[in-house]
Amino acid sequence: MKRQITNVLIDPTDSMAYGCTKTGDLMEISLEKALFKRVGPAKKLFSLGLTCVAMMLNGDLLVGAGDGTIAKIGNKDMQIKA
Repeated sequence: MKRQITNVLIDPTDSMAYGCTKTGDLMEISLEKALFKRVGPAKKLFSLGLTCVAMMLNGDLLVGAGDGTIAKIGNKDMQIKA
């Protein structure tokens, strides 16, 4: 599958990278082994793609979509929390 990544976030430990895609999902990539880990959220893609991502102090991810939606995604399960 081919995706266009618009924004990248690297976690504070420099072990994982999170990429926002134009298809509306978030990719998680291991930087230590250069391997794709997972993609999320599984049940709901964001309309008009993801445009920005930030990491909260507890490790959860805050993402912004092209349609103006802001969501909190859990770092453990990549599911939308709020």
